[in-house]
Amino acid sequence: MIKKYFFAIGLIFGLGLSVIHAEVSEENWKTIKKEVLSVYKSPEAKNDAKLRLKTLLSLERADHPEAIKLLAETVIPLELELDAPMVLDTIITLIGQSKNKETILALIETTKKSSLLVKTILITGMNGLDDPLIINQLLEFLKDNNPVIKRTTINTLSSFHPTEAFPEVIKALESKEWEMRLSAIKYLKGLSDESSQKKALDALIKQQANETGRLRHEISEAISTLSTTSNKTPDDNTTIATFYGLSIDSKNLLFLIDVSSSMRHPDNKTQDGVAAMDCLKKELQSAIQNLPPDAKFNIITFSNTVKQWQPYPVFAKQSRKEAVDWVAKLDVPNAIGTYTYDALELAFGIDKEGKVKNAYQTKVDVDTIFLFSDGNPQGGKYDNPEFILKSVKSLNKFRQIRINTIGMTVMGSTVNNFLQQLADENEGKSAFK
Repeated sequence: MIKKYFFAIGLIFGLGLSVIHAEVSEENWKTIKKEVLSVYKSPEAKNDAKLRLKTLLSLERADHPEAIKLLAETVIPLELELDAPMVLDTIITLIGQSKNKETILALIETTKKSSLLVKTILITGMNGLDDPLIINQLLEFLKDNNPVIKRTTINTLSSFHPTEAFPEVIKALESKEWEMRLSAIKYLKGLSDESSQKKALDALIKQQANETGRLRHEISEAISTLSTTSNKTPDDNTTIATFYGLSIDSKNLLFLIDVSSSMRHPDNKTQDGVAAMDCLKKELQSAIQNLPPDAKFNIITFSNTVKQWQPYPVFAKQSRKEAVDWVAKLDVPNAIGTYTYDALELAFGIDKEGKVKNAYQTKVDVDTIFLFSDGNPQGGKYDNPEFILKSVKSLNKFRQIRINTIGMTVMGSTVNNFLQQLADENEGKSAFK
C-alpha cells in the first residue's frame, strides 16, 4: 500500500498546472498549505468529509507550483483509504483536467485493487483525452462484467465513439438495468457516421417498444436526432402530468418538497395572491392525480427535519388517493431550517451514517426528482450551496438521475440561482414562481 502511494506521488509530480484556476501570492499560498497540512494530519479529518472538501477546494483554486505536490503527498494517500465520493471526485477532476494521459494510465495501474468508486472516477477522468492509449484502456474497461464499470465506460466513450465499442453498446441497450440502457441511448444519440447511425436507429426503434416513462422519451429524442423524416418513429407515450408546468415523463420519480416555516410567511404568495403552501398542495395533488397508473413515486418533505411519505416508491394506481389526502394535511413547523442536502441525500439512498447504499448499484429504480423550495439551504448536515452542488454532481455521475427544480422566491432569497444550477448540472429543467 505504501509503495502504491509513493508511486502515485512520483507520477503526479509531473502533472501540468492547468488544473489550477487562480493566482495566489506566496503569503496566501503559505496559508493554504498550512491549512491543508493541519486538516489532513488531524485525527478529525478522517470523519469529516465536509472539512476535507472545503480544504481541497482552496487547494484547487491555488495557482502555485507546489499545489500538485501537496495533493500527491498529503491528500491522495488518505483519500484512497476513505473513499469519500465528493472528495475523491474533486481530486480526480484535478488530475483529469491536467490532460496528462501517462499519469492517468499509471494511476489506473496502481489502483487496480482499489474500490469500485475509485475505478469509476478514474474512468470518468479519462473523458476528453482523445489518445489511442486512453481509448484502448477504455475498451478494456468496456469488457468488464461489473455494470457500473461498463456504463461509466460507455459514458466516457461517448466523447470518442470508437468503432470497436459499438457492439457492446448495442448489447447494453437491452440491459435489465435502466442506467445501462440510458448510457447506451445517449451514446447512440451522438453517433455521426451514417453506417452506425442506421444500425443505431434500428436498435433504438426496436427497444422503444419495450420502454416506458423517461427512457421511452429519451429514445424518442435520440431517434429524432439520428433519423430522417421518413425514418422517424413518433413517441406515443403522451405526457399528461405536470408539476408547476414541468412535464412529468418519468414513471419512477420522487417529489422533494420544502415545507419550511417560510412557506407560511405572509409575503410568500403567488402572483394571484395565493399562499405558497396552498399553491404547493394544489400543484402536488394535481401532479399525483394525473400520474399514469403504473408510475411509481414517493414524497420526501424537508424543513428542520426530513420525512418521507412511504419507505419506498409505490404505484400510483393503488396509492393515489392516500397520497393526495396526505398532501392535504401537510403543514409547516415553527422551527427554522431548510435541510435541502439531507433530503437529497435520502433521495440518493444514503443512510444516517453517510454511507452510500444505492448510489452505484441501485435497488430502487428512481430516475427523476422534482425538487421544490422557496429558500436557500439552511442547517442540516450541509447548507453551503457550492458543497451541495458538488456532492450531488459527484453522486449523480453514476446514477444519472434527472433533477428538475422549482423555486419560489421570497424575502430576497437567492435560491433560484442554486436551483437553476442544480437542474443544469443534472439534466433537469427549472421553473420559478
